[in-house]
Amino acid sequence: MVQKITWSAEAEKNLREIKEYIEKDSLYYAERFVRQVFAKVSVLLQHPEFGKPVSKHGDIVLRRILHKSYRIIYFIRNDVAYIVAFFHQARQLPESFEIDNLFQ
Repeated sequence: MVQKITWSAEAEKNLREIKEYIEKDSLYYAERFVRQVFAKVSVLLQHPEFGKPVSKHGDIVLRRILHKSYRIIYFIRNDVAYIVAFFHQARQLPESFEIDNLFQ
């Protein structure tokens, strides 16, 4: 079980940019989209291994949750779910993620 969900600065920035893009057409749908993303991520509190493994970084297994056309990349460590990336599925999965600075 996970006690806390923490978003990296990069993941928060990406979600905010997507929200701002949707807001150009509809504030209602932009806010709804963000609520849906947080609802999807909150599943990790009860089911931390919900996402499909996508890669490994040392002893950390990166997992993926899909929401609509977006990927949410996360890993679990010490009862915390770290959201490290949020981006459109059309974008290629990066070779690596900046996860080392999350522990400083």
